[in-house]
Amino acid sequence: MGRLLFLVLACSCALLSALAAPALLEVRVDASTDSMVLEDDPEALRYDRCAQLFASDEFVLVGVRRDDLFEPAGIDFVRRLHRRLAAIAFVGSDLAPGSPAARAGLRPLDRIVALGAREDVSYHTLPELLQEVAQEAAGEPVALVVRRPRSAQRTERVRLAVRLPQLAPDALRKALSGARTPAEVVARREAFVRTHLGVSYHEGVRSVLSMTSVPLFRSHRKPVPPFQALLQRATLGDPRIDPAKARAELTSHALFANNIVSRDGRAAGLLVTLRPVPRSVRALRRKLELYERRAAARARLERADAPAAERDAARAALAQVEAELEAFRPEWVRAEDARKRERVRIVHAVREIVAEERARGADVRASGVPAIVVAMVEAIEGDLRVFSLAVAGFLVAFLTLVFRRARWVLLPLLATGATVVWTLWCMEAFGKRITVITSNVPALLLVLGLAHSIHMIVRYRELLVRLPEATSSVRVRAMVRSLVLPCLFTATTTCAGFLSLVFAGSRPIIDFGLFMALGVLLAFVLSFVFLPAALLVLPRSPDGRLERSGRALEALARGSLAHRRWVLGAALLLALGSALGVARLDVEARFIDYFSPDSPIHKGLTYIDRNLGGTSGLEVVLSAPSEAGAFGPRHRDNLDRAAAFAEWLAGRPHVGVVMSFTGLVDEVRKVFPAADRGQAALFVANNLPADLLRPYLVLEETELAGRRYAPYSAVRITARLRETDPDLDRGATLRAVRAHLAEAFPPGGAVEAEVTGMFVLYANMLQSLVGSQAKTSLTALAVIFLMLAVLFRSLAAAALALIPNALPIVFVLGAMGWSGIPLDMATVMIASVSLGIGVDCAIHYLFRYREEVALDGDISAALRRSHASIGTSILYTSLTTVVGFSVLAVSNFRPNAYFGIFTGFAMVAALFAMLTVLPVLIFAFRPFRRELHAGRARAARSAESREGAP
Repeated sequence: MGRLLFLVLACSCALLSALAAPALLEVRVDASTDSMVLEDDPEALRYDRCAQLFASDEFVLVGVRRDDLFEPAGIDFVRRLHRRLAAIAFVGSDLAPGSPAARAGLRPLDRIVALGAREDVSYHTLPELLQEVAQEAAGEPVALVVRRPRSAQRTERVRLAVRLPQLAPDALRKALSGARTPAEVVARREAFVRTHLGVSYHEGVRSVLSMTSVPLFRSHRKPVPPFQALLQRATLGDPRIDPAKARAELTSHALFANNIVSRDGRAAGLLVTLRPVPRSVRALRRKLELYERRAAARARLERADAPAAERDAARAALAQVEAELEAFRPEWVRAEDARKRERVRIVHAVREIVAEERARGADVRASGVPAIVVAMVEAIEGDLRVFSLAVAGFLVAFLTLVFRRARWVLLPLLATGATVVWTLWCMEAFGKRITVITSNVPALLLVLGLAHSIHMIVRYRELLVRLPEATSSVRVRAMVRSLVLPCLFTATTTCAGFLSLVFAGSRPIIDFGLFMALGVLLAFVLSFVFLPAALLVLPRSPDGRLERSGRALEALARGSLAHRRWVLGAALLLALGSALGVARLDVEARFIDYFSPDSPIHKGLTYIDRNLGGTSGLEVVLSAPSEAGAFGPRHRDNLDRAAAFAEWLAGRPHVGVVMSFTGLVDEVRKVFPAADRGQAALFVANNLPADLLRPYLVLEETELAGRRYAPYSAVRITARLRETDPDLDRGATLRAVRAHLAEAFPPGGAVEAEVTGMFVLYANMLQSLVGSQAKTSLTALAVIFLMLAVLFRSLAAAALALIPNALPIVFVLGAMGWSGIPLDMATVMIASVSLGIGVDCAIHYLFRYREEVALDGDISAALRRSHASIGTSILYTSLTTVVGFSVLAVSNFRPNAYFGIFTGFAMVAALFAMLTVLPVLIFAFRPFRRELHAGRARAARSAESREGAP
């Protein structure tokens, strides 16, 4: 019956694994901001709300460096690059059969780069070009050049020919006649393209801000009246503009200096603002509304003085909004996936343009949050491939070297492979994405899942020697009976270590802990199903033996027991030295240090930091939501206070550039020195382009997340900080900003002040790591101690199991402190994960020691026999864990590399401590006294029987 049960279970697991495997193709990688924070993190929600309130802050910053930037060649280069970046757009999926586009061979996601002799075709210029080219061609085919996707990251240039319909000279004008609003004009222009080309063309880039597109007020060649200069809005490249004067104006500009032009005038930045995806915008607004309602319901429910009826109403409202959130989540995920796919396409298009310009000898770089996110996704995907292949190759080589039989290689790999398949399937089923942290899950499960199989193989080979005449069923039952309980407890203690990460306060770490815990339990189940079932049906193996390494381990036990004082003294000295290093641990990690200096992310961040004022965004939002015009021309006092804060912020260390509405106002005042900020604000509001104002000022009445914002009721002050500054202290910077805001805009006043931005989100994450390290480590320690106490029914045995594993963790954290390696989102996991994994060996060892000491009551002999038997399994499993974690050293993400190296280091130290310190502690404190006395009594009876024998 038992044999049939094992076989049925094994076949069922194999079938389910085969069915789950195709779903792995749907597992997606995510490196967005949302993937790094908790779902309802108030700081993340504030960041999203501010991004919706003002113009999108999703931009790619393209940096250009050349000495002749303000000479004709440099100006022409920037203008051409500006046009190419602004032209990024894509063919839609609504290709009409039989249309000019369909007959020409256009495909969805093609990017039109030339039509006839016109290059840099853009979403904004395509209607006019269609009109012109159709008239010139007079029904004849014209050249159509597109960039066509070849793969996820590459495109190819394809030349087509399109026959456009003949159009009247005023066809476009007639199509636009009657449009009364900008939205109607946009809709009719899009309809014009669909009608005459036969497909829609979607913009990818909303706008590009560069030194050749911003209005210049003080750079005319000839004297111009101030009002005329302001109304002309002439730009660099206009014959009326003097390049030398333009250089002086831009390099001292309140808004553009160190933003789109470096202060030395040798570097330029092009801010490529990406088009908001309508579906994603609607989904984000809905999400913010639901979270606002949930927060309000929770606040009502937590009111201590609320009457019972109000509490019941709040509880019902909370249940309703939770249900709405649950129903909304699939739509949110789909909307975000669509947005991310479009961002990838746009970033790849920007990269292509940058690569082409670099091939021509230009010094051009691209950075910005979307570019970094895409690069991180590519790095994660690369790590997934490298880790999985490297770990699988190592496991095959290791198992072949140690066991030298195909069955002992294939059976463990089948069990661990099924574990990885099931775990990733669960991640996909729960809507989880692979992040920079959870990308380690497959490789680590391959390593950790192997431990149970190794213990079973070593034990089975022992039984082949000790029970040579027994059947396979007898040996398999003996193997399972002796190992199922210790393996179950090692799995649960490892789970406890991983589950302690739920207190980490970081979404990737929490997901990593949850799914590693799930994978460890699956590994236990699948190992005890696949391996015993296979051993029942496979022919008997002839290679039963006691492992030769047992003799060396037995000698190690003898030496440790002979020099007990030296062993304990050395351990104590290492612990004291390491404790001093732990006190030096820091969390001020720079994001740029997460990547190697030769990585595209590091190079891009460094380039922008050094030339264009920084990459890490800090935003301050000043608002009086109910007061229309609070920052308009009639409220000069609010404008003065906002300008004073922006000036103070610009003077802070590490701040490269500050951008604000008052910066534009002050530029106008340079033309009219006698005007105050209220008067200058009136001119700015009435005459400058809305696209230039929207990033810093609420222009229209807006309702967002249950709040209504009147026009001119809120302004955003944006600063970029230099991530590469070695002295950057995020905590001190944020404390100073918040303290100054509290003085300038006291809480409860008419104007509210909020601090947000990627700088804040990252600083909060780093700060949470301090508490996370202590909380996760102590949680893992307490839970594992209680589990061990229950398992062995002895507090002494539980403490003895933990001590050799706690010492290496203190040692590793101390080494990090002495080396100056800070805690980050990956290294914060070292303590709890190492404790959960390392204690497994101690459990197996104590189980075997308890069996051995019950035989004869001789502590020294029992320790030597334990080393010679279970010590071999422990050695093999520890080595596989060490090498498996060490594979992470080649990660593109440095925190993962440190996590792998130091966790592997901790495993080596734990192995050495368990084989030296643990036997000394057992000898000194003598746990399992009942088994010890029973063994001595058994030995005494045996001795008496031998003496009484004739």
